[in-house]
Amino acid sequence: EVGVLNREISSLKSHIKGLQTNIRVLYIQTKKVLKEQFKVLRGIVKNELDRKGVDNQFEREHKREISRHRDFDRER
Repeated sequence: EVGVLNREISSLKSHIKGLQTNIRVLYIQTKKVLKEQFKVLRGIVKNELDRKGVDNQFEREHKREISRHRDFDRER
């Protein structure tokens, strides 16, 4: 009975490892896709605002957020 339980535990650990790998791949791919989509959206918004001569608050906030991340990464 202990042998059966050990095999089941081993099988479950293997299954968990596979699921973790799948989740990691999905996360990375989703992040890439969203990054590209937001890059396109930022470009569209920027072009539209430039065309209308409006101050681009969206772009300023984006640059500020990137700066915060850089500062945070430096602190670590």
